Amino acid sequence: MKHPDVEQLKRLTLRAIVAYAVRWAQRVRPAFALSEQAQNNENCRVVDGAIAVAIAFSEGNETAADPQEAMAIAVAAASATGNDSRCRFAARAAALAAETLAHALGALNPSAPPDANDAALRGDCVIDEPDDPLTLIIDCAATAAHSAAYSARFVLKEFGIDATAVDDYVTLLEQSTKQSDRIGATVDIEALGTLWCGAPPDWRA
Repeated sequence: MKHPDVEQLKRLTLRAIVAYAVRWAQRVRPAFALSEQAQNNENCRVVDGAIAVAIAFSEGNETAADPQEAMAIAVAAASATGNDSRCRFAARAAALAAETLAHALGALNPSAPPDANDAALRGDCVIDEPDDPLTLIIDCAATAAHSAAYSARFVLKEFGIDATAVDDYVTLLEQSTKQSDRIGATVDIEALGTLWCGAPPDWRA
């Protein structure tokens, strides 16, 4: 099975979509940690913060952030980059995990949703707004999660590999299809298993 596309990601619950994005961000976090940008403690704080709030939501903590706060965290993480492409895309993966969270939180706080077409992180991707607000939230979350995976895979290709996250998707889909609530049950991130099928990359290469 290939990596899931946006339409396939939309089959997941919102917590599962966020979990999928954050797993990719976790995979490439070490690439950021070794960069010159990571020598700045503030940069590390915002990148780690983006991952942490996304994990918290997946695991059931809805008070981790409101939609606007989560989007601000995403933008801050996206700015923690330098000229090194590996560092830049690793930070973007974390930022996009937080953006995925921001959209998912819109289902819990519809009075303060992020802009569906806030293109600060996703480039020029434009999302058509359906009549159903929940459908829009799922569309936005799935699009951001897919972009998080793309950013992380760019980092991994720098090492000549493309780590598979298909098992993550299959597991999350199995969990999601058993639920009628689109927000979904909590997801234990650690229970999804290791981040790699084999040995992780040699990040110092």
